[in-house]
Order: sequence, then C-alpha cells, then structure tokens
Amino acid sequence: MAAPPLPEPPRIAVLYGLPFAPFVGPIIADLAQSAAEMGHTLQVIAAERAGDEPARCERIDRLYLLPFDLPAGEDDPRAFVRRHFPRVELLNSIETHDLCWDKLRADQRLLTRGVPVPGTLFTESAEEVRAFVAEHQFAILKERFACGGQGHVVLCDTDDVLVGEAGQRRFVVELSDDQ
Repeated sequence: MAAPPLPEPPRIAVLYGLPFAPFVGPIIADLAQSAAEMGHTLQVIAAERAGDEPARCERIDRLYLLPFDLPAGEDDPRAFVRRHFPRVELLNSIETHDLCWDKLRADQRLLTRGVPVPGTLFTESAEEVRAFVAEHQFAILKERFACGGQGHVVLCDTDDVLVGEAGQRRFVVELSDDQ
C-alpha cells in the first residue's frame, strides 16, 4: 500500500512597496533566509504588481506585510489584501502596519506603555521647530504619515541659519507658519 501524499508546504510571501525597496531589502533577505532554513521559499510581491499576478497572489497561504503604498484607486489596505490574497493568513497585522505609518499614534502608543522615546515635537509652528532645534542641537523632520526614512530631513542650527540635510544634500531651510 502506498503512503499517503505529504501535505503541500504553505506558500509564504512578503508584500512590500517598490519605493521602499532600498529600506526593506535587508529585511526581505532575512525573511527569505529564515524561510529557507525551515525548508520554504519566500515569494516577494510588490503591492504595485499584485493586480498583474492574480493567480500567483490567490495561491499564497501566509503573508508578511512590509511598508507599501496602496496602488491608485485603492483606499483600504484590508480590502486590498483580502481581494488580492483571499486565502491568506497574515503573519503581522494590518493594524501594526498602519501604526508604523502614523508617527503620532506610534509615539503615543509607546509613551502610554512606558517606552522611552527621544524628545519629540508635533507642530505646524515654525517658531516651535526653531526652538526645538536650538534646544536639542538637531532634529529629524518627518512627515506624520511616512515610513522607512522616506522624506526625512535632519535639521541643525548653523550660525543662526537652519540647515537641512537629506541624502547627500545640504540646504538652507526657511520655515513659515503659512499653509
């Protein structure tokens, strides 16, 4: 009598956004290595291309989320994931993914749990930013909804001139309270 067939191993994938590839590449490599050590192959899928590969996405059993922007016309990450990956078990929650995008909510969550965070200022006031930089010598200017260092600018005060550095560029920053 023949032995029953072995169950098929789960199909595991990581979903990420193409603009974040430079930031998440090392994480994807670590996940792929861990999967390989357990005898699995990690599939890597860009959110922008999920709609181009419906058969592949529909076969995924387990999905790990990394930072991604929703493609044009999409407004709900839960609906996007469920539509493209209908049978998937999420390995990390969409709520955690959302929280990572929202700097204010993430800091509030950390503070309420007693986790120390660096001096932080949430403001739209140019004067408050200048005072913060003067007190701390520098600051990292971030958008509230961003991830992976995207769009961050390091601000410092040099001879009463606010200077910003991003990438390998250095420039004078002129702040204003005008919206």
